[in-house]
Amino acid sequence: MLDLARSRGLPVPRHHLVVAVGEDVFVVQQRLPGSPPTKITPAVVEAMIELNDRFAHLLADRPDVPSLPLCLTASGDPYPRHEVLAGHSDRSRRILAAIRAVGRELPGELPGDDLVHIDLTPPNVLVDDTGAVTGIVDWNLGAYRGDRHLALVKTRFDLEWALRSDHPAPASVAAAERLDRVLSARLKAPDLRRYWAHRMLYQLHWALQLESPEVVDWHLDVAEDRLFEPY
Repeated sequence: MLDLARSRGLPVPRHHLVVAVGEDVFVVQQRLPGSPPTKITPAVVEAMIELNDRFAHLLADRPDVPSLPLCLTASGDPYPRHEVLAGHSDRSRRILAAIRAVGRELPGELPGDDLVHIDLTPPNVLVDDTGAVTGIVDWNLGAYRGDRHLALVKTRFDLEWALRSDHPAPASVAAAERLDRVLSARLKAPDLRRYWAHRMLYQLHWALQLESPEVVDWHLDVAEDRLFEPY
């Protein structure tokens, strides 16, 4: 899929070698120019949105590429996500019930024929001195077909880390607000809630097992904000 993207002029790396060693997989990847942005601003977010838009319909002729499993009504892919939320606390069980309700309301696979980067975050984007995007890297979690806007929900969640500080930088606040406006304008409210349900299920599955109580609490806060509040 990356070779296809490269053939369309997209700045993704060539994978020179992929080797399985036991349960691990090692990738020898082309080094692209640029470096991750040191400061997240609305301009950085805008550049990421514009480049992500270039993945639109890239897989129109590749129905063999699978859609990303959303796992909203049952665990899968292959982690026991529902079981982790069900066993943690009353808050996580309430969130799980909301996630399952979203899955029942909008069943089926992720729609669309875009190429979806499922870890589209600022550290995985390279920019030059002018702020232009020179690369999108770290495809180790896979390349899927679907709606490219799902990638931007991951981007938005990643921006939340900066907003949870006591004194968030104004540029970070403005960047998050800009992305929220774009997502709300481009997606119908049920679809946006569906994408947030998938994202928070994934994030909570890991946070509940690995993170401190403080980090778990703000993950739960984000999930409640996105699943229980109207857009």
